[in-house]
Amino acid sequence: MITARKQPVAVVAIHAALLSLLAALLFPVYVMLKTSFTPFRHVLSTPATWLPDPFTLGNYVEVFVGRYRFGVAYYNSVVMSVATALIAVFFGFLGAYGLSRFEFRARAALLFSALATQMFSPAILIIPLYQLMQTYGMVNTRIAVVLAQSALAVPIALWLIHGYLSGIPGTLEEAAMIDGCSRLAALRHVVLPLTAPGLAMSGIYAFIWSWNQLLFPLVFLNNEALFPIPLALTRFAGQNVVFWNLMMTAGVLATIPVAILFSTVQSVFVRGITAGAVKG
Repeated sequence: MITARKQPVAVVAIHAALLSLLAALLFPVYVMLKTSFTPFRHVLSTPATWLPDPFTLGNYVEVFVGRYRFGVAYYNSVVMSVATALIAVFFGFLGAYGLSRFEFRARAALLFSALATQMFSPAILIIPLYQLMQTYGMVNTRIAVVLAQSALAVPIALWLIHGYLSGIPGTLEEAAMIDGCSRLAALRHVVLPLTAPGLAMSGIYAFIWSWNQLLFPLVFLNNEALFPIPLALTRFAGQNVVFWNLMMTAGVLATIPVAILFSTVQSVFVRGITAGAVKG
């Protein structure tokens, strides 16, 4: 039994350990921020300094509005990520609704298949997907990346939304249909509002997954005007030199939207994924 005198010591030790872990996790972020405000010739200078010396905003100007046109990559990432999230939520909801409301023989197998897609690397799909996109003339287009990403985002969205829908009693829809609503109307006015946190959670997951995706854009795109952020970051590494100041600047710019999005809807995301995990 811990005495009253030893309790403060234990609490201090626990907080010190947690603060040390937090500092270790935040240190790469600090290095990225510091390097983004440092000129290239001073990035690797010795002795190292804790603050940028000299301080400059030129890296951000050069990356975002200068010759690298990082704003174009921003636009491409937003378009591809939003499209992937919308497709994942739409088809994931339809599939989850059918699996949660109708009983049929292959129901459990379909649910397991949706989860099993997350156990395999996307690399095993590259060759068949590329051949498919080439057949339909979609190579080097945004739609090719969106469809490829959606192929893996829809199953996990289906699984997450199904877990959430399973916690909504079917009697609510039955009561609405007794009052004269069709199944579609009951779906719209009863189920959708109750499922909104689960849909938001699935959409956020698909958006962030697409935002960070490198493999599919790398395979399907060769036009720099279509590069999303992960692929555009490779342009800062030359054959004999890596422009660390510009790469870190682009990394900061790439992190900001996801950080703002997640911090804004963090409560919805946690509530949705917790409900889906427990009720599923």
